[in-house]
Amino acid sequence: MSSSWTAPGAPDGSAREDTPATGGPTAATAPGGPGRELDAELPLFPLRPLGVGEILGAAMRIYRLRPRPVLLLALLVYGVTGVLATVATGASLMPMMSDMQATLQDPTASSTSYATGDLLATVLGSLGTTVLALVAAAVVTAPVAALAIAEAAGEHTATETFWASARRLALPAVGISLLVNLASGIALLAVGALAAVPLALTGPSPLTVLVLLLGILLGGLVSLYIWARCVLAIPVLAVEGTGVTGALRRALALTAGSRQWRVIGIALLISLLSVLAVQVIAGVVGFVGGAGYAVILLSTSGEGILAATLLLSAVSAIGTFLASALLAPFTAAGYATLYADQRMREEAFDVELGRRRRAARPGAWQG
Repeated sequence: MSSSWTAPGAPDGSAREDTPATGGPTAATAPGGPGRELDAELPLFPLRPLGVGEILGAAMRIYRLRPRPVLLLALLVYGVTGVLATVATGASLMPMMSDMQATLQDPTASSTSYATGDLLATVLGSLGTTVLALVAAAVVTAPVAALAIAEAAGEHTATETFWASARRLALPAVGISLLVNLASGIALLAVGALAAVPLALTGPSPLTVLVLLLGILLGGLVSLYIWARCVLAIPVLAVEGTGVTGALRRALALTAGSRQWRVIGIALLISLLSVLAVQVIAGVVGFVGGAGYAVILLSTSGEGILAATLLLSAVSAIGTFLASALLAPFTAAGYATLYADQRMREEAFDVELGRRRRAARPGAWQG
């Protein structure tokens, strides 16, 4: 029979990780109902190497432990960036919508001379929206990651301390996010450009098209790999207090060798679950925008296409950023827990967290 896992350096016969410390609350004696007091004493995650379900559970548990600060920060940050993204999207679509409306009013008029300008405006608008989303995610992830690790150590972070850390970590976290995504984008473009060379030299053919598609796929995989290797950089920044370059080097070290595949897989799972949830919530809000779009078109016999499109874009953007705000703490706490798990497996980080927890809350639950 296998024995339970114990922290490195723990003496033989030490208490099981799932056993409350002497004097701590139990499900049988906890006031207010079985397990209620015990649940309040549990840290964000057990102080031992974690399973995938435990990492996802910790990402959800942050909403129960500290719902007000994490949600308030996310709603504030995503609210500001959502307004800016809506303005950027509307501004980028206005030239195209104006040309479409002019064409509807005068079908003989040609707007081909505006095609390049319309495309450029749309691309710039999409780029601006993407950058705003990256900024919002970074600004939220850093302080929530620091809060999550503190909760795991049994240390209650005061609200003013949380907001101070959000202000202090905002710029370096944004710098990390932009650098990582810039590197990922360059990798995608570079591999895609190389794959397009045969097509440019010999013209379209089944072989050159296949090479291009394979190149785009490979570029996407390389881009994803770069992101995943650096996914722990913001938690490193928040917990270890390194600078931007130090956090990136440390993240690469934590995901070096064979250990990288587990980190990459779990990070992708956290991101995928978050994206799916965002799409569901945004889809519900977008349905309202679609209904408004149809009402405007029907009531104006198609002449209000500009107003209808702007309404649809605004409502869709608001829905996406609202959903992103609600899911941002989940993603941040998930990455922070993955960071802690990696360190507990490689560096006995659980011993350090255990010491901090005993110092913060003597006699409390140590599992």
